[in-house]
Amino acid sequence: MLRELGYKYLLIDSEIISQVIEEGFTQELQTFSKLGRIFILGSNKPKTKIPFNFSFINFSPEIGKSSRDVISKIRENKNSLGISKVLKLSKTQMRVKVLYIKKTRESVLTDIAKLYKLNFEACRKKRDCDLRLATYGMENCPHRCIYCFANYNWSQPTILLFDFDKKLKEDLNRPEFKKLIHQGYPIHVGSIMDFGSELSLFFKQIHKALKVLKGRNIFIGTKSPLIAKDDVIEAIKDHGRAEVVFTYTGLGKNLEPNLPYDSRNFPFKAIKKLTSNGIKVILLYKPIIPGLNDREEKIRDIFKKAKEVGIDEVSTGFLKMNYRFQDSIKANSPRYYRYFKKVLTDQVEKDFLPSFQFRIQMAKELKKICDELGMKISFCQPYIGNLKSELANSFCPCRKERWQ
Repeated sequence: MLRELGYKYLLIDSEIISQVIEEGFTQELQTFSKLGRIFILGSNKPKTKIPFNFSFINFSPEIGKSSRDVISKIRENKNSLGISKVLKLSKTQMRVKVLYIKKTRESVLTDIAKLYKLNFEACRKKRDCDLRLATYGMENCPHRCIYCFANYNWSQPTILLFDFDKKLKEDLNRPEFKKLIHQGYPIHVGSIMDFGSELSLFFKQIHKALKVLKGRNIFIGTKSPLIAKDDVIEAIKDHGRAEVVFTYTGLGKNLEPNLPYDSRNFPFKAIKKLTSNGIKVILLYKPIIPGLNDREEKIRDIFKKAKEVGIDEVSTGFLKMNYRFQDSIKANSPRYYRYFKKVLTDQVEKDFLPSFQFRIQMAKELKKICDELGMKISFCQPYIGNLKSELANSFCPCRKERWQ
């Protein structure tokens, strides 16, 4: 499986190797070791008997030793592994060929307002966003979508937080998070990664998250039709208070190279399977990029297809590019950097966005389409100010009012 996903090097924290073996991944690692290379990282060799070929590297990375949460570390570029020289790999090779199975040390639950050092109402007003709580089980999502805001550090490997569920249990008992959850704020399961990715599903991360978060309001953000696997559907139904926010852009492999399907084709069967099982699905049509996926007739066709498979609600938003993302895409995808600079003409604080006129025009068109189809619509970070309430007829999944 891991080789099929393109990985040639596997790094495993020595502190977590026993749990990896206990959870039944021995056969996969044995198969991988015949064709790829496995390295166990740590300050001491593992005492557990290892039933596959590996090399030990006396290496204690600095990442993970702070008390900060994972997303803060990524934004501040603090997750540099610093082992590329040891493996003699280029930055590009580290990104596409290396998987790091890591012991979770940082918090995996984030208060977004605290992240931006604002009180929540100020955060909503300033950033035009309703998201409060988010959790995740990876660093550096394997989808590697070109436009993704979380692609700050393209040179780092995919980092899978193997025991993130243990840290999540601890986070849920922290007073500041207990208070927010009690107030009704939902938890975004995904955020900077996709629990529906092939890699995440292989390691049963969505099952772990749903088990820990049972009894709490959550929405699962995904771009992957694999979220409709039978065992995942049963886990979502068993949770009982989960919705799926399915991102669809129609942009295709050039911009979404590692999705498990060609996103130019709407995933009818997968979404129909979810809705037929009584699972609420919201279509997130985001990001809208001028000149690429903003044609009215194309959007109407997508929304109509969504309606046909049981979706009655859409959330949407526009591409934005901040300074961190700008530097990353400039270095790794200069072609799209030049295009994005051309079409993202407005600057709001540190974010570059399509023009205000374009955003308003698109918002009106989308509202009109949804009204004609009998669908609800909300806006996710559209930066359209006071007009947001006039152009929406539904709360986005992040708003606690939606769950009351």
